[in-house]
Amino acid sequence: MSATKFRPVSLFYFTAIVSVLFLGYTEAEDDIKLTRHNNGDDPEDLEEREGMIRLSPPTLDDEEQNSPHIPKALRCDGCRAVAYQLSSEFQRRHKNLPKKKKKLSESDVIEVVETVCGSGFENYGLKAVDGVNRVSGPGLESEKSPGMMQGGGRWPLRFQNMCNAYVGELDEMGVYEGFLEDNTLEDFLCRRDGLFSYCKNTPAPNKQEL
Repeated sequence: MSATKFRPVSLFYFTAIVSVLFLGYTEAEDDIKLTRHNNGDDPEDLEEREGMIRLSPPTLDDEEQNSPHIPKALRCDGCRAVAYQLSSEFQRRHKNLPKKKKKLSESDVIEVVETVCGSGFENYGLKAVDGVNRVSGPGLESEKSPGMMQGGGRWPLRFQNMCNAYVGELDEMGVYEGFLEDNTLEDFLCRRDGLFSYCKNTPAPNKQEL
């Protein structure tokens, strides 16, 4: 019987495989995701035009790292993210309504709210923008800013907690009635009083920035 022949593996590929396995293991420990956003430019092109550009993950304080809730300084961003996800899903459902029907049924409303508040925030996280930590994700200006976003970990749960707090205060139909008044939900959820005042003193962004 002839001896089995093994194909030699170069040191380069062996090192690469070990590195991928190690990084995958360490990142999975806390389910933290780092995503680099460079506004559509190729990193090498940026380096050639502007010199070396270094994108680093945001530096977190104790509240940003350990709190089960969105830190106070970031709650306006967080509220706007919740408003964007809820209103986007309501708008999508409205486009599919029969011509004779102008509103969603209560069961559809409950389904929308439960879906968004339960799992609608996987693409959000924290990014350093001009030296200031901001929430980044769909519907927010910071999504287009160059930088490395830290997502995963505690972030989805933080948004879920905020979303469910609004539902607890208003109930699902109350959120929907707010959408019928303000189809972005941003003013309704974020620029009133009490729990709904996180952006009260923050000017609404220019729509062209989004």
